[in-house]
Amino acid sequence: MSVAPATAGDLENNNNNRVEPIAKPGPCKKSSNGGGDDRDDDGEERLLQTFRRLMRSVEDGMENRDKILLASLICQMPSSRVGSAFHDELDGLIDRVFENRGGRSVEAWVKEKRTFYMVPLVNILYDVFMDEVPTAQQLYEMLSTVGLISALQLSMVMSLPLSFSFAELEATKVRFDTEPYVSVYPNGFKDLLGSQVRFTSAATYMLGSSVACTVLLFTSSSSGIENAGSAPIRNTWWRYARLVVIFITFSAIMGTIFAFYAFNRSVFLKFPDLYVERTADGMLFPSLESSSYGMYRSWASLYLAFSFAICSVILSYAKGQAVREVV
Repeated sequence: MSVAPATAGDLENNNNNRVEPIAKPGPCKKSSNGGGDDRDDDGEERLLQTFRRLMRSVEDGMENRDKILLASLICQMPSSRVGSAFHDELDGLIDRVFENRGGRSVEAWVKEKRTFYMVPLVNILYDVFMDEVPTAQQLYEMLSTVGLISALQLSMVMSLPLSFSFAELEATKVRFDTEPYVSVYPNGFKDLLGSQVRFTSAATYMLGSSVACTVLLFTSSSSGIENAGSAPIRNTWWRYARLVVIFITFSAIMGTIFAFYAFNRSVFLKFPDLYVERTADGMLFPSLESSSYGMYRSWASLYLAFSFAICSVILSYAKGQAVREVV
């Protein structure tokens, strides 16, 4: 099956249009005449050698769809000895793009991709970390965003313990170990302080690990061999380096969630709850008005955590539907 003629602009605009299925083009039609009688043979040979090197270099850094657009573009070159050789090289490139993956047929490779992309939530991890090796620019943009968010959250959560004086905590201990606030936690102040410390320490060191490992990854890969331009080298590097990127992302997400729970406990330590004072029956949960403690817990549990789960499901479904248009 042949592809429609492409233009040079297609290559430039391709990153904004990736919904059309990729099909393997048929061989380009070669010129029937030898052509090139008016050309210098040595010059043509040098041009062919340069072209072959260029094709290998371009192929290393291009995604499959870009290669197919390039294939269509080259197929439109005028027939000549050089053009015919271009087509020979092109046919080889197309075969390499659609060659068996690990001894599997193209059909088996496509089926495997559909399998991973159809599994809810798994397809998000597969798409980001397992499917294609990200370019240096893509990885830089992703880690820059994650690192910035982690640093901002870290600055917030590290300030929480410093917002209390020892005298304030002593007064809070008395408050939660006596009526009516003892009804909020079974063991009073001990449970509340323990909960606040657990969430604060978890958020602090998960976010801190995310920032530290991001700096380490940036430093180690900024001018390393993995950026030398060789696809096999970068593929091997990514096979192991993606474990670090997964750890960075996981730590940033969980650290951010724990930071909000730590903030809630800090509010409990610092402010009163009129519902508890009036009823002496613990916080009201769920609550959007009556109990201040109940409101903070409701927003954290029923909105923050629930919305994160729902958005994950929606994004996972979107990837599953998008892959139907690609493979």
